[in-house]
Amino acid sequence: MSKRVLGAIFLVLVFSGTGLAMHPLITDDTGTQGKGKIQIELNYEFDHEDTDGEEENLHDISTIVSYGIIDRVDFVVGLPYQFITTKEDGEKTTEDGISDMTLEVKWRFFERKGLSLAIKPGPSIPIGDDHKGLGARKMR
Repeated sequence: MSKRVLGAIFLVLVFSGTGLAMHPLITDDTGTQGKGKIQIELNYEFDHEDTDGEEENLHDISTIVSYGIIDRVDFVVGLPYQFITTKEDGEKTTEDGISDMTLEVKWRFFERKGLSLAIKPGPSIPIGDDHKGLGARKMR
């Protein structure tokens, strides 16, 4: 590799900003499983918040199952399990349990010349214990 290429790579690394990502992403690909096929995902997310002396750590482990009803339509179920630790005024509390479930239908409604479009609507079902901070108390 030439010195110019190495220099360019070095400059990009030195002057690039920090990239942060989290799950779930705001978008999803348009691919579906296909009739009778299944996909199981296991996701982990960590979130830390420190506000006015109160510190909260959230660990979220989500299981998502997608099942192909027909080639262009999937039924998707998501079930997260959360661990929440809060520290305030020297006191530490911990809660854990199942959080709110999601039910979605992904429909790839357009496909032509390498371009495809899909929608994936669905509600969040309030099954998490809102008194423990594990649920939203209402459908979203």
